[in-house]
Amino acid sequence: MGTIKTLTESFALTKEAAAKDQAAIDSLTSLVSKLRQNLSARDNLIFALVDSLFLQYDKNVASMNDIEKQGISGKFERQNVLSNIKKSIADNLQFLESTNLAPNDYAEIARHHQQFASQWKGLGPKLANIYLSGKKKKNEVALIDSMLSTWSAKVDISTWKALGSLMSKGGVQLKPFSNGDEFTANFSEFVRNEISNANQELEDVRAKRYNTFNDMVWKTDINPVWLPVLVESGKITASQKMEIEKQFDLWHSAVTPVSPYLYGLIALVIVIVLWSVTRSLRKKPRPA
Repeated sequence: MGTIKTLTESFALTKEAAAKDQAAIDSLTSLVSKLRQNLSARDNLIFALVDSLFLQYDKNVASMNDIEKQGISGKFERQNVLSNIKKSIADNLQFLESTNLAPNDYAEIARHHQQFASQWKGLGPKLANIYLSGKKKKNEVALIDSMLSTWSAKVDISTWKALGSLMSKGGVQLKPFSNGDEFTANFSEFVRNEISNANQELEDVRAKRYNTFNDMVWKTDINPVWLPVLVESGKITASQKMEIEKQFDLWHSAVTPVSPYLYGLIALVIVIVLWSVTRSLRKKPRPA
């Protein structure tokens, strides 16, 4: 637990440094990254500790007798497991609410939150079973569930808001969205409008809008970072990811000029076909 305490203290010190250093952007970015890494490392260590305690008994919690449950609950008490989990959620919430974050930071936060929630989903019922007769501890488990729900809601709101800001940065204004279905539908609608309005705008204007989006956010952030994280965190499905990528490819095709060489090739094929037909007709014997 000494390491957990050290990481907690390191998080507090780094957070204080970030608050004092708002003007130094490069330094602040580094501090935010360190804050996030400290949170993730500490959270992983807490759950690893809990797993190691359960492994000592080599059996399911449901099959433990009362003495065994008292034994493992005593170890949890000495290691401050529940307090550390509550502290972790509180710190993650504070990090989300009070730190200057770049859009891609929210993607990493969504990934970390999903991992934390998944680990707690496996642990929470075990703890509830162990503390079946202890009302105070059962209430603590319920409190953690409530805190995690609050964190989940804030991560969800922040994630979609950050993605909307990133799309705007790339020059794409979508209709408001707050879930994966809306994001997929609104991006698809935007692309359909770009394609259907081809005759209403100059070709270079449409191409510039596509290139700005592609260069500034698609190939640097959305495709390599955001789409995989959104799938990992369950905010979009794998099928929706494929649909978004398909729509982007359609947009690309709509604004990419056809190569002159292709026109030349088509013309050559037509000439060859006409020549073959003409030659065939000339060789065809005339009826006697």
